[in-house]
Amino acid sequence: TMDKAFLEDFTNEELKACLKQALSHLAIVCDHANEDCPEEYRTKWFNPALEEAYSFLQKMSEVPA
Repeated sequence: TMDKAFLEDFTNEELKACLKQALSHLAIVCDHANEDCPEEYRTKWFNPALEEAYSFLQKMSEVPA
């Protein structure tokens, strides 16, 4: 887990920029995982986790800046 004191060193604008970058990286990882992992090699946890990540990305895109 991340230490709260660590986050207090950032301004709101810096945190927004970091969140935007983290969401971009998550989207890239999800897209690659979805494209590169054939259905027959996916575990029972793979698809639900990927769906949750895509859902989270969608919800975050709806939050006003």
